[in-house]
Amino acid sequence: MSFLGAFNTQLENFASSLTQRFPDDTDLKVAARAVTTLKSVNPKKNIEFFKAYVYCYKHIIEAKSESFFLESDLLKEITSNSSSLGVSVDSGEANVIISRLRTHWVSLTDEEKENIWKYLNVLIKLVEKYYS
Repeated sequence: MSFLGAFNTQLENFASSLTQRFPDDTDLKVAARAVTTLKSVNPKKNIEFFKAYVYCYKHIIEAKSESFFLESDLLKEITSNSSSLGVSVDSGEANVIISRLRTHWVSLTDEEKENIWKYLNVLIKLVEKYYS
């Protein structure tokens, strides 16, 4: 399997595990479906969005800093940064998933949080392998 294929599979698995954990969160369900759809339509888009809008938080993710979820508003930052540059940005469904975790973070167990950090770190490593 290629790094791109592995990335998309891991992102789908991540989204699926979150929708199972939070079955009433329609935003997560929509985002999970969009990840799958985008994978079939344009497999590179998921990794491009992740690299552009999540990978920049690599050091925070690797440090497992909960401020990533609790204090930052990823979608607001992306919108603000892109509008200040005079561009319109579709931040991708991976970023919707990350943003929705902000809402749910406090209700997660330590084990669930650790699994999320693992998923994010695997996705980061796959981005690095794909682009190297």
